[in-house]
Amino acid sequence: MNCVSATRIPKAYEWATRYKPTSTLPLLDMSQGVPGIPPPQEVQVALGQAASSPSSFGYTRWDGELELRRALAEEMKVVYGADSDLKVNDIALTSGCNLAFVAVAMSIADPGDEVILPVPWYVTSLVIFPLQQTDPALSNSNF
Repeated sequence: MNCVSATRIPKAYEWATRYKPTSTLPLLDMSQGVPGIPPPQEVQVALGQAASSPSSFGYTRWDGELELRRALAEEMKVVYGADSDLKVNDIALTSGCNLAFVAVAMSIADPGDEVILPVPWYVTSLVIFPLQQTDPALSNSNF
């Protein structure tokens, strides 16, 4: 990587200021994993109950909770068709988008590859790709 400029998150916020939200098309700020609104009350209660259960303490499998992976596979079969060949073992759930990004980057790029990153890019990519000896190339194209 020849040149790394500052993060483009401020640029994304600038774009957001030009958006005119409506009651049916609100602006959801997902740029930092912070949607700006709390979850519904029933979700908050369920989260509190799950967090207070002794079975909730400890680490999960590397690919996520089996019950949740099963539920996601079933939901995807509703969306993509009951005859789809999606299996529970095809699904991995990560603890946040950084780990998901690492998993994808390691799956698609080999050491020595060049990876084109559109601007604005995901900040973690400027750390992950060099760590796995790939060369991120920044593209200023408007996609």
